[in-house]
Amino acid sequence: MQFNEINQLTAYEYTAEQLDILDLLQPWKHEYWNKVASKKSEYRELIKGCSDKQRIANIKSNLSVLTNLNVTKIKESIKAHLLGEVQQNGKCYYCEGTFTLPKGVGDPEIDHFAHKAKYNKFTFTSNNLVLACHQCNSFSKKGYNDTVYEYDENYMSCKFTIIHPYFDNKSEHMIFDHDVKIWLIKNDSKKAMETIRMFKLNEVSSVIDIPRQKESTKNEYSDLIDSISTFQGN
Repeated sequence: MQFNEINQLTAYEYTAEQLDILDLLQPWKHEYWNKVASKKSEYRELIKGCSDKQRIANIKSNLSVLTNLNVTKIKESIKAHLLGEVQQNGKCYYCEGTFTLPKGVGDPEIDHFAHKAKYNKFTFTSNNLVLACHQCNSFSKKGYNDTVYEYDENYMSCKFTIIHPYFDNKSEHMIFDHDVKIWLIKNDSKKAMETIRMFKLNEVSSVIDIPRQKESTKNEYSDLIDSISTFQGN
């Protein structure tokens, strides 16, 4: 039986209040966060020397907007959206492992599809955010790998090396065979080839439904996966 648990995602829509917060915190650079820390200190000093309750309330309101708490709340909203049944359905976008333990792949992490260290402009671009397991998001797999091969200031115009969660339908590029437990490439898709290579999807440690904590279970499938890892589907 061949089918994918996840195909094409729908981007999270920010509320007006969330957009105001994100506008305030742009751009996402270390220099800016240093300025934020300085501004927080300034606000706290103002509160110490102020006796006007309304003025204090206004200062505290400005201070709260500068805290990481607001960003954390926004991240939680994005996670809740992507974990939904019609989105990622509680699974890692890349390996499609379920976010549970002991058989699953642990807690979900927000992955910046185009890495935020290089493309900080897209740090909170909805189409650039996807949930991944720690293993797929680690240095041994995606890490700092550059997924952009043609950059544009407009995110929608960028071109990517691997299957994009919002711009591509995964089933048109690759599909998972649940009987033999292997990812099959469709239509000689270069994006599928690079996705499988980057995330080592046809290695035993990444295959769906194989508990990653139990070496004996991994070994059960080793010979099978090795023998058909180069197979390409139609």
